[in-house]
Amino acid sequence: MAKAARVLAALKRNGWTETRRSGSHRVLVKGDQQRVWAYHDRVDLGGPALARIARDYGYTLDELRKLSDGQVTSVLRVELFFDDEADNWHYRVPALHINGGGTPTREDAERDCLSAIAFALEGDPRDYDTDAETLALDVNVAPAA
Repeated sequence: MAKAARVLAALKRNGWTETRRSGSHRVLVKGDQQRVWAYHDRVDLGGPALARIARDYGYTLDELRKLSDGQVTSVLRVELFFDDEADNWHYRVPALHINGGGTPTREDAERDCLSAIAFALEGDPRDYDTDAETLALDVNVAPAA
C-alpha cells in the first residue's frame, strides 16, 4: 500500500501545487483544476482510495501507481485529420516534428503514426556517441487509456 505522503509528493512532481492548507486538508491546483487533498500523510491508501484519487485527479490507476513509484509518465499529443481534397487521413506529432499520412482510414493513420513514433524514438546507431555513458529507458508507445 502507498502512503498518502508519497502519493501527494508524486502529484506535486506532476504539476499539482499546494495553494492552501488547513490541518490535513490541502488545496491542490493544476491549471484550471482545483482539488482538496484530505488524507493524513502516514495513512496507507488501499486500492479503492487510490482508484478514487486517480479518478479525481485525472489519471488512470496505473498512471497514479507509476507516479507514486517514481516512474515518469508523459502524454504525447498526436493530431489525426482528414484531408478532404486528397480524400485521405494524415497525422502530426508536433513535439517530435513528425508529419505523415495519406492513408485511406483513420485506423491506418493511427497505426502508421505509432510506428513512426517508435522509429523516431529508436534513433540511428550511427548517431550514437560511443564514448558517452549510456542510460536505457523503457518507453512504451501505445494509445493512452
